[in-house]
Amino acid sequence: MTVNNCEGKNRVLAGVCAKLGDYFKTDPVVLRIFFLMLALFWGIGVWVYLLLAAFLPVDTKGKNENNS
Repeated sequence: MTVNNCEGKNRVLAGVCAKLGDYFKTDPVVLRIFFLMLALFWGIGVWVYLLLAAFLPVDTKGKNENNS
């Protein structure tokens, strides 16, 4: 599964919901509510979010444009 890098819009913490929302063409707020419900009711939402934050590709576009 290839996830497009989001360009920093709608990014709150690690950008997981923004990246997944971009990939699935949905609002990141819906995914944030989903992760919050998973975290509150079953406790697994935090772990899933952290794993996705660790393994989703990092947006590197535009960070070093001024250095070259």
